[in-house]
Amino acid sequence: MSNKFFLVFLIVTITLIGLSSQKSLSQSEDLKSELTHVQKLIEQGNLNLASYFLEKVSPNRENPYIQAIKANLALAQGDYNRSISIFEYLYQQNFGLTETNTENRLALLNNYSLALTERSEIYLTLASEELERRQEFYNRALKDKNQALDLVKEAVAKSGLSSQKSKIQARLNLGKFEPASLRLEEIRDEIRSISDSHQQVNFFLLLAEIHSSLPLLQEALSIAQELNDPLSLTRAWGALAQYYERSQNYGQALAASQQASLAASSMSNWEQLAKWQWLCARVYRHLNQLENANIAYRNAVSAVKQLRYSLIGNRVSQALYLDTIEPLLRDFLAFLLGQPSPGQEVLAEVLDILRLSQLTELDNYFGRICEVEVNNQAIKPDTAIIYTILLPQKSYAILRLSKTYQLFDLEASDNILKQEALNWRRNLADRFYGDYRPGSYYFYQKLIRPIEPKLAESKISHLIFVQDGILRNLPMAALYNDDKKFLIERFSISYSLGLGGRIVPLRPKSPLVVASSKPSTAFPNPIPAAIDEAKKINTLLGGTQLVNDAFSPATLLKQLQKPHELLHIASHSRFSGLIEESIIQTGTQALTLSEFERILQSRQSPIKRLILSACQTAEGSRYAVLGLAGIGLRSGIDSVIGSLWFAEDEKTSDFITSFYQFWQLNVNEEQALRQAQIEQIRKKINPIDWAAFVILTP
Repeated sequence: MSNKFFLVFLIVTITLIGLSSQKSLSQSEDLKSELTHVQKLIEQGNLNLASYFLEKVSPNRENPYIQAIKANLALAQGDYNRSISIFEYLYQQNFGLTETNTENRLALLNNYSLALTERSEIYLTLASEELERRQEFYNRALKDKNQALDLVKEAVAKSGLSSQKSKIQARLNLGKFEPASLRLEEIRDEIRSISDSHQQVNFFLLLAEIHSSLPLLQEALSIAQELNDPLSLTRAWGALAQYYERSQNYGQALAASQQASLAASSMSNWEQLAKWQWLCARVYRHLNQLENANIAYRNAVSAVKQLRYSLIGNRVSQALYLDTIEPLLRDFLAFLLGQPSPGQEVLAEVLDILRLSQLTELDNYFGRICEVEVNNQAIKPDTAIIYTILLPQKSYAILRLSKTYQLFDLEASDNILKQEALNWRRNLADRFYGDYRPGSYYFYQKLIRPIEPKLAESKISHLIFVQDGILRNLPMAALYNDDKKFLIERFSISYSLGLGGRIVPLRPKSPLVVASSKPSTAFPNPIPAAIDEAKKINTLLGGTQLVNDAFSPATLLKQLQKPHELLHIASHSRFSGLIEESIIQTGTQALTLSEFERILQSRQSPIKRLILSACQTAEGSRYAVLGLAGIGLRSGIDSVIGSLWFAEDEKTSDFITSFYQFWQLNVNEEQALRQAQIEQIRKKINPIDWAAFVILTP
């Protein structure tokens, strides 16, 4: 994805259209000054302060200039959907067309196209990961890219009367799509002719991205050195280091990346520091200086932790996660696990990095930093934790017992495991044509067979799975061995994010049960048994119930101000790889996951358990179950019980009733779920009706 420092921001003109006719000259000048300050902060990358001051701008929030700057801020933060929505509105309203100065229209076209280009890159990443929606995301990416190209061409066509900077930006944007459209010598001379040295650095770096050229990078660095500006220096040195790395000139790459790191460190720019320390680590590996590589990786990880801390309360960019954080952490994991016979200390460090990886995935999915205290809690002697780690070349599992770690190779690449997982999940959820048995046996052989002797020797009765990627979508209860015994018949099972949470034994009490049987636009099929399910739970446990029209966002919010330890939702819900597609249906309307989270966080007393008995998770998305678990973690809920797919509503109602009956018998919810599932197995009921239910903890 393109670097965010190449953004061009809208110019606040002397006459603020829409304000000058309504406000006094002094008020217009004050507003102009405030907006100019905000834009400068955005250009400097100080997005937290920019957001703070933009919120303080009070007059006429619908004014197009304020909206345009909001769109620019959203773009810089990586909130592409929001920025595109505002840009599209301004474009349709002919923003900038009525002015004699064309700068604003050109800036709108440039930024609008950039937002679409960035979002298309996100869709391409999702297309490579979410196998069952691959074509859909490819189509979305292509649509965004084509629209971006149309806007860029329009910008070039309208740039004749604009400033030299705007003309250059428009041509460079077109060059990203059509490199042959740029005459290198001509555009270089035009960049040299502008007086803004900071912009010269940006333009030369962007041109060097389009036409890989050492002289262009050296010229950008020379200007940055004259400016003595740390931000320009870290970008220029970093781009030069990347060039040398691609050229396999590792000595020069190391020197340049160290200079980039120094400049980033001098201004506490954690994003840049993480990026360039990671580059240092890669170069050290090529030079076979493994101890130095280890130090550089740890420096990069420390920068990621500082970056997360600095972003608390602010938007988290998907591009930042996908371009830097995720590949950095995965690369470090591969480095640590690639060592011959990693010892106990190394495996402990691997799990620390894995926890950070889980947290950053949550940050990326929810678009906000997940503030949670991570701790490595002791585990009981009868409990084992199984961690899976999917890496491009090799995948691993780590067995953690009360005092030791054991590493084993899954002997399959992440792509093979992803495809096997998707096939098994599809077969599990296909009542008529799916044969779940090959997948059940395959994953038993991969995950359980290698550790069976250790589990027996340690007298393990409870398994906690901390799954990676798409493996989160798999119900381990449905694994079975050569004796055709399901794993749930031998162990109680729960799932965790590996962040230190635990299930506290608790009998269900003070429940709030909400249900909707009604069809909706999002879920056209009704679930009549949902009302019966709510009544059965109410009969068993008492508490409060809200059904159909009585179950609305407002009534849910009101009821959660009262003490309820358990919230049970018997209504359609969907958890997708995209948070904006994840919804929970009430009796009156659909709630987005963000809206549901706000309702949960508004409660006055703690909810210990959240149960969603009719939810679906996207079968090929690594984020769907993460979102289901994350909503509990971010809302301070001890555990979430949900279904991976939607089973027949009557059978679901019977299963849930059985689960609550067992739970009342002074057993914890893990044992209650296990007993309910074993009951189904003894009745020869297909796993489609019982395997989907999982317990998720932090």
